[in-house]
Amino acid sequence: MTRDELEHHFASRGRRVGGLLLLAPDTALEFVQRAREARIRVLGIEGFRAAGGRIEPLLDEIADWSTHSDGWQPSIDFLTDRRSIEILFEITLDG
Repeated sequence: MTRDELEHHFASRGRRVGGLLLLAPDTALEFVQRAREARIRVLGIEGFRAAGGRIEPLLDEIADWSTHSDGWQPSIDFLTDRRSIEILFEITLDG
């Protein structure tokens, strides 16, 4: 599975805002697990708050693993710690 195929597979389960695919925490966790299975590196995650028709980036909810070997486990840990927070996540993949 390629990065584009993975994103296409999850597109109906997220919210498209401009070029961003925003995912709820549980869906984002599944997305990262599928990326791991496909051996696609996770470069980072950014959290957003949805309010009405707008989204607001949350500077305290950003993680960068671009220098990490694969980013899978740190991403899983990051998302697991935030499962109860009502925010959406954009996940940046390599490739």
